[in-house]
This record gives sequence, C-alpha cells and structure tokens, in this order.
Amino acid sequence: MTQHTAVRYRLRILTPSPEGALVPGTKVVAKGGEWWHLDIGAELSPHLVWREMMNAGWEIDEIHSEDGGLEELYLNLTATEAER
Repeated sequence: MTQHTAVRYRLRILTPSPEGALVPGTKVVAKGGEWWHLDIGAELSPHLVWREMMNAGWEIDEIHSEDGGLEELYLNLTATEAER
C-alpha cells in the first residue's frame, strides 16, 4: 500500500496574495508574523505551487522544507495504525 502524506514547508511571506487564495491541495497549518507553515499534498510538485502562488501575487522571500527526510520516512513506515 502506498502512503501519500503532505509535506510541510515554512515560508516567509512578505505580502500575501490580494485574493488570499491558496493553490488547491495546500493548507495553512500555522502563521506567526511573516512565517507561514503550509502542508502541500504529496501529489503536488512544490516548485509548481510556488510558481502559482507568486503568479497570483504572493511575495515569498524564503522557503524551507520541514520534511524529516529518511528518519521521518522510516518512522512512518514502521508506525502501527494506533500511532498514526
């Protein structure tokens, strides 16, 4: 069974889009000042999400992946249903 999970990114947003709309498949999970934490669906390509956001008027200064890399992958694969 393939597990599709969202990938979390931390973005420094200088100016949100005037419409404020996000790309479908993305979700704001936290905001603090200029820093926003977004989950992006595993089926989406992050660079296309950033391009679409910038084309919509979002002024993005920094983007950082908060993905746990191999450790997170291992923990997800070995976790029991109760732990998920």
